[in-house]
Amino acid sequence: MNATPAYRVDTAVIDLAPIHAAEVARLHGQFPAARVWFGHHTRRWWAMDGACLVEGATPDDLMNALIAAEMRRWGR
Repeated sequence: MNATPAYRVDTAVIDLAPIHAAEVARLHGQFPAARVWFGHHTRRWWAMDGACLVEGATPDDLMNALIAAEMRRWGR
């Protein structure tokens, strides 16, 4: 008896590096003073803006966190 399933499952391999690079460039365009990166171990987006370290689950979450950090810094 053959233990191999009767169907074949193929999994696409997607290189996320270009997507991450595009998101970093987009965020850097909006926040040029911030250092932005994707944490491969944490699976979160991070930015260091001045002395403030912020994070988000998505690039848009990180953008909102950066806006909030700027508002706190300027007392708004």
